[in-house]
Amino acid sequence: GEVHKIIRQDHAMNKANILPMRWVVEWKMIDGQLAIKARLVVQGTKTKDIREGVQTEVALLHHRALRIMMAWQTKQPNWDPKGSILQGDLKTAFLQAENLSDLVFVKKPKDTGAVSEEECSLVDNMFGSDGIAQAIKTLYGTRDAPHNLDVQVRRSLLNRGYRECLSCPNLYRRFTAKGIKYEDFSKYTPSEKRNILKEKGVTLDSAVFVYVDDLLMFSGMTKAADVAKEIQVQWKFKEEPKPPSRFLG
Repeated sequence: GEVHKIIRQDHAMNKANILPMRWVVEWKMIDGQLAIKARLVVQGTKTKDIREGVQTEVALLHHRALRIMMAWQTKQPNWDPKGSILQGDLKTAFLQAENLSDLVFVKKPKDTGAVSEEECSLVDNMFGSDGIAQAIKTLYGTRDAPHNLDVQVRRSLLNRGYRECLSCPNLYRRFTAKGIKYEDFSKYTPSEKRNILKEKGVTLDSAVFVYVDDLLMFSGMTKAADVAKEIQVQWKFKEEPKPPSRFLG
């Protein structure tokens, strides 16, 4: 079709990448049980990435900021070792993020994994007769996949009232009036908010550390469990967030 003609022309003009795909199978602990996980990834290319302006960097966590937040949390009167701090990994994180690079195309893998006639038809419609499709979502294996996801997770937090810490770009904090959860405080008009803040003062509503698809949620006026529920309106976690035993960032 015309779409595939345009793709071939773009590739000939060195304006697009057409990358091969393959399956990666590994053993992982899923919900406490050992299971096989299959992941479709981009193989990458030996040639230089020809896309202009590809962003690959992801900010690293400031360990001092993390220690300060954890120390602050443990000193709170309502400190709960099982619920005040929760950690969660986003499920199929890269596939949830929109592809910010609009000239990435992939080849259909030799084994698509399709079994039924309906699945085969879906794959054929996706890749077309030439076996080439444009990547609408971020894919495992592309150099900018972590950056694409990181940017969009951060944007979703900003839209929910969080603000990036200037000294630690991985830390997002949300403030509210003392004694009022942000969910309720956000319903007031700007003038009402100013009057409430003058009367009651400012306090931390909640905080979130972000490292690509790894989130660490801290409780303030809003509990970490409620923060997790709020985040899951847009993003899904691999499993129910738990007290942290590790944090990738």
